[in-house]
Amino acid sequence: MSTHANRATATIESIAAEAGVSRQTVSAILGAKAGLYRPETCERVREIAARVGYRRNVSARALRLGRFGCVGLILSEAEGRSWMRMAILDRLHQAFHARDFNLQFVRLPDATLASEFRMPRILTELSVDGLILNILTEIPKALLEMIRTHRIPAVWYNRKASYDCIYMDNVAGGGDATRHLLALGHQRVAYLDSDWEAGGAEPHFHLPDRLRGYETAMKEAGLSPRRLVGEGRGATLAMSLAGRLRGPDRPTAVVVTESSLALGLFRATLQQGLVVPRDLSIVTFDHYPQVARAFPMTLMAVDETARAEATAELLVRKIESPHVQFGSRRLKFRLGEAITSAPPRKAKRG
Repeated sequence: MSTHANRATATIESIAAEAGVSRQTVSAILGAKAGLYRPETCERVREIAARVGYRRNVSARALRLGRFGCVGLILSEAEGRSWMRMAILDRLHQAFHARDFNLQFVRLPDATLASEFRMPRILTELSVDGLILNILTEIPKALLEMIRTHRIPAVWYNRKASYDCIYMDNVAGGGDATRHLLALGHQRVAYLDSDWEAGGAEPHFHLPDRLRGYETAMKEAGLSPRRLVGEGRGATLAMSLAGRLRGPDRPTAVVVTESSLALGLFRATLQQGLVVPRDLSIVTFDHYPQVARAFPMTLMAVDETARAEATAELLVRKIESPHVQFGSRRLKFRLGEAITSAPPRKAKRG
């Protein structure tokens, strides 16, 4: 054992002697098992450790356990194929930290993700025990095969498959958003969307799934679905959709596929002389409470704390048993009612 490792061992023993507990108790409290001990014991051990300047020997721990105590979050370098907000990263960090793992954020070129030479070595090159993969579209088949063949402990974040994935139930989300508007009394409920089918590229699964949920809910209510597809992007897309919300048979409520489009639509409706929610109710999708703080929209909201916890739980299980395919976790949206949805305005009698 190295001199550095001996100093670390002696420090743990000196902390144990001063605290009046065993060496194993100190190791557990300063590791990942503090919850097994009384708060006052944990506080005493941590106070002594801080006073003597104890630092865990990460290298010795890795050699002893065969673990690095770190996981890697892998994103593609290609624009649009990986996406993650800082608030989501914070939740993931907290979830893994509670399980005694650090979180390392890494962007890799697609050539590395599909490399039969590089990918099997990525765990040791990054000094991580497992991977969270956040590749949204056009996932290399070679990557899927390498993870399976080499039993790489990996969990897919926001991919829809039968095993080793964490994803949102967008079919149920689209249906629940629609049923909320129907329950308010709306019958002319439209679905507002971009023309993601025209690009030719594989869309992320949430786009067709949300649309399918909307169409199912409308048909169950005996109503005809009405999908309005806008042209262009950004403000141009929002304006083209807002321009189609007038006329005697116009929708009184809309389910909007993305919150960025819903915010643009809200601004565009003002230019069309429509008032939300008096003339038009809006329900959209996003991560609560970020958007709700900026503008109180009615949201089908993602609970990012729950999703991070599910991701951490599943990846720790994969690290323990990399040869096992664990069932995927399909998480539900929750409805956050706010000022953009209300019952339809009654028509004035002539």
